Amino acid sequence: MTDTTLPAPDIADLRSYMQSNLASISSPAQAGPPLSDGAIEHLYSLGYRLLVAEQPEQALSVFAFLFAQRPTDPRVLSGFGHCILGTGSAAQAAVMYSLAMTAEPDNPGHALALAEALIAMRSPAAATLLEAVRHAAVAANRGAVADRARALLTILRQPEAGTQG
Repeated sequence: MTDTTLPAPDIADLRSYMQSNLASISSPAQAGPPLSDGAIEHLYSLGYRLLVAEQPEQALSVFAFLFAQRPTDPRVLSGFGHCILGTGSAAQAAVMYSLAMTAEPDNPGHALALAEALIAMRSPAAATLLEAVRHAAVAANRGAVADRARALLTILRQPEAGTQG
């Protein structure tokens, strides 16, 4: 059986790469007057409600539009990542979560979302990232994020069903 897991990424190289990419997309892609903050919030709320209603395909168009308007907004990047992950594209979602982490490095929720995408990709880097997320979330007093990271680590560390120990 062939091992299909991905090698662990070099986090420093990845962060540098993502920061340079984030800097290159700092202005909106659409021509014309930018949307007001209120209109952005209204659209974000709509996209978020669609995600909560488990309609990632519909939310995807909302977040794609928001991404064109606010390509460096960490909430938009994370929401776009959730939509993409919900449609089954874990690798593309990981890119969005990485951009969100770069835009807002002190928010461990973005790293948790990236770890979940890595789990979907069956990457061994997920466990390492979850450990870092757990520690960062505890330090940032983000109990729910720390609890989720801990729960995912517990699941990842369980032996696979049907294997003998």
